[in-house]
Amino acid sequence: PICYNGKKLGHFGMSDITREDYQQLRGIINTVPNVLGLLLLQRESQKKMYSLIYEDPLTKVKNRHGLDQFLEKKKKPVTYFYADINGLKETNDQLGHQEGDKLVQNCANILVSHFGKDNVYRMGGDEFLAISPRMEQEKAEELISTIKNEVHAINASMALSTLSEKKGNENFDKVFVVLDKRMY
Repeated sequence: PICYNGKKLGHFGMSDITREDYQQLRGIINTVPNVLGLLLLQRESQKKMYSLIYEDPLTKVKNRHGLDQFLEKKKKPVTYFYADINGLKETNDQLGHQEGDKLVQNCANILVSHFGKDNVYRMGGDEFLAISPRMEQEKAEELISTIKNEVHAINASMALSTLSEKKGNENFDKVFVVLDKRMY
């Protein structure tokens, strides 16, 4: 049998083989299922490693390493949305870190609902960057208003800023400085 994580996935065997040929190939026939199981285990380990490297464990969105990976591959202009949850420290201090974690998760989920999981990045404790295909400033501002209303509906507050690239090859560090200044 071919097994993975204690679960039988299938069988490996040979048909139309003589007893003499089987005796000669028995070692190989018995080894192949083990090798297939190891390959499946390696694949699962690679998925876990990717998750540890590129995803934020609390929110399950991408982290800064994930953003770096995106920026290296990006070719077209995009619109950036920078978000900062207001009052996280107070929530942590007054209600506990478990409630603060819930606040961060809920705000991340709101961003994911608008941009998709692969386009939201946790930059730090209460800061996120969301990325969409390039859009006009008016549409971006409307989206910010919608997001703020949804965050307000969960009794929270979030500062947001946006910037649309013109060409797609702008220096991200400079873009980030502008986003940060526009926040307040």
